[in-house]
Amino acid sequence: MGKRSSNQPRKKSKEIINPAASNKKKKMINWESPPQWLPYTIFLIVTFFYFREQIFGTFYFWASFMSDFNELHIPYQTFAIENIKSFHLPFWNPYTFNGMPFLADIQIGFFYPFNFLLFLFVKAGDLPVKALEYQIIFHFFIAQVSMYLLSRELKISVFGSIIAALSFSFSGILVFRIIIQTFIYQLVWLPLIFLLFYKIINEMKLKYSLLAGLLLGMLLLTGHPQAFFYNSLFILFFIGYSVIIGITKKELSGKQLFSLLFLSGLPFFIAIGISAIQIFHTFELASLSRRTLLTLQEAADGSLQAKQLLTAFIPKLFGSTDMMRDHIPFYLENKGYIYWETGFYFGLTAVVLGVIGWVKQYTTRLSVFMAIIALFGFLHALGTNGFLFQILFQLPLFDKFRFPVRTMYYVVFVFTLFAGFGFDALKNQAKGENRLLILISISMPVLITFSIYSGIFTNLLGTPDKFISAVEDYSLIAIFLSLIIGVIVFLFMNKKLPAAVAGLLFVVMIIIDLNINLGSFKNSKVSSKQAYKIDKNMENMLKAKPPNEIFRVKMRNKYVLPIQRNSGLVNKIMLFEGFNPLQLLKKTPPGKKSLDLLSVKYQIETDLENKRSYFKERNTFFAHARMTFRSKTFLEKEMIQVMKSEKVDYKNISLVEKKLSITIAQKDIDSVISSVKCLQYTPDYQKYEVNSDENGILNLSEVWYPAWKAQIDGIDTEILRVNYCLRGIEVPKGKHIIEMRYKSQYFFWGAIITIITLLLVFSLLVTRNRLHKAL
Repeated sequence: MGKRSSNQPRKKSKEIINPAASNKKKKMINWESPPQWLPYTIFLIVTFFYFREQIFGTFYFWASFMSDFNELHIPYQTFAIENIKSFHLPFWNPYTFNGMPFLADIQIGFFYPFNFLLFLFVKAGDLPVKALEYQIIFHFFIAQVSMYLLSRELKISVFGSIIAALSFSFSGILVFRIIIQTFIYQLVWLPLIFLLFYKIINEMKLKYSLLAGLLLGMLLLTGHPQAFFYNSLFILFFIGYSVIIGITKKELSGKQLFSLLFLSGLPFFIAIGISAIQIFHTFELASLSRRTLLTLQEAADGSLQAKQLLTAFIPKLFGSTDMMRDHIPFYLENKGYIYWETGFYFGLTAVVLGVIGWVKQYTTRLSVFMAIIALFGFLHALGTNGFLFQILFQLPLFDKFRFPVRTMYYVVFVFTLFAGFGFDALKNQAKGENRLLILISISMPVLITFSIYSGIFTNLLGTPDKFISAVEDYSLIAIFLSLIIGVIVFLFMNKKLPAAVAGLLFVVMIIIDLNINLGSFKNSKVSSKQAYKIDKNMENMLKAKPPNEIFRVKMRNKYVLPIQRNSGLVNKIMLFEGFNPLQLLKKTPPGKKSLDLLSVKYQIETDLENKRSYFKERNTFFAHARMTFRSKTFLEKEMIQVMKSEKVDYKNISLVEKKLSITIAQKDIDSVISSVKCLQYTPDYQKYEVNSDENGILNLSEVWYPAWKAQIDGIDTEILRVNYCLRGIEVPKGKHIIEMRYKSQYFFWGAIITIITLLLVFSLLVTRNRLHKAL
């Protein structure tokens, strides 16, 4: 009895615990319909894993020549943040290419909201490179969320949506653009843009139109107009396709058609309005840039070769290019950057599941559209190796962009999205249903990769003998991955694996596959911060000291590039050279005297015998601000010829393009008493004191640009274009104060339009219900 009585409480205790255990089971994750936080947790974990080297500081993003991250993003954002910190808009950049517009350069993405967040990371006036790396990493997380939300809207299961999101976000089309970060900032939002337009077309609600306009406007501000153009083209194709289907199927009445066209067209007008503060200003620059001379051959650089489609199975089939240097070089072309421009690998899992997904629902409207847009993207990507790009290049806008291969992201978007559909097709596969096409999809990558491994395609690929062994190793990895994926698909198809287990296995395979094949590309052993460090004595020597000492530096020759091309923005050195695709067409006077006219005091020299380079001081350069009292008038073509003839006495003569408004002395400088003093010099404002006993021309070694305005003693005066591309001002005799300010009407009116647009959009969001009823 004693034992029984002592056991009774224990039984009661178990009875109390058991219900609790039962409750815990009820609270466990339902893998068929997991909680909302699970996908976002997976995205965070995968993002952290993929960029673990950058987060822990063992590796850095590319810090080399030809990396936009290193040569554009770091110096531009550093300069921008410095000015934001001072509550100043940086209109002019005096440190690159003898001076050029800064805020008007859309590539900077000055008004992209996420760039403003960099201000939070500034410490002691310095913008850490880590902040810029984290900014890019965060956009990979955005890409996953964006693709996941679209997939869920299209009724793809949770795990199918995760598969689509990971395959898209860590594909080569994004990973290879880590060094062209503004391209990433465009692509990560494409799924969300498509989602909003999908809802516009299917639900015809004003709120989606307004939200799409806000998002498109933000994307115009990211800094990559080419990607924005391609994104817009994608959406316009979808709108047009939907309208055609709606009309042919008699699903759109007159009012419905009007509503659809209005609601789907409104976002583009909103986007232009929101981004007017940037694009109006950029148009002013673009009309004077070298892009106006882009030829078909230049634009077609990096055209995709048809055989490169095989890199969908073996991404390093033709070699690769990255900072680690432990691989065979990219041998298809003698241009290393072609590797990342033509790379689009999105993983063997997405290839297999994408084919299955399309095969299972190829007759649906969405599938037909996706097939059309993917085909368009591929044909355009062929560039001069195909026909489509050469036709489209004759049209406006198509003729303004290089690298047609970038439309391959249409193909990546379609395949990765349909990988989600493919997962669901396997999940819903009925017993006894025709499985031949699925088995073909499984065997396809195995057969292709094995054929390459066995050497069947060696002649077709043109693999050099010394690289055949390495290509076989790459093929062997692809065969192994293909077999594992095939086994998972086969077991899943035959109901040997639960959907949750199969989904997790596919996720693991995607991570392993994309990390093995693409993970090293993003890594560099050298920090970009170190790349911008130069010797303090050299920096002090090369740095201009306005307003008293203003000069430029030529830091490049055919042998050496001692400092980064846009280092001036970081180190405050006024450079003759630089790096910018939107550089001004007229930035350097023709002829051998250009360095003198631009006040170049130091020039890099190379001693080949002793194998060393050094900066040599020049003694023939003209002062930054000086007077001349002779002039000659020429048309532009004549002026170029005269300046190339080397017969112009620039010390005494200024070459102008039109008749002067005042009569100048036509005397040599030595016979006139005059003085010029710079009183104030900042990027956007300059002030000079001129004293002369004769009428003359104030010559400045500053590049002419229409947004610069001048005043003499507070009265507006014209800035002449002298000596082909430099600034000059007619100055009456006597003592005068001359001021120059950057004042762009394009920027002013663009800012007004942006403010009005934002006010209207937010007002419409509040009152949209009434307007929706009217529509």
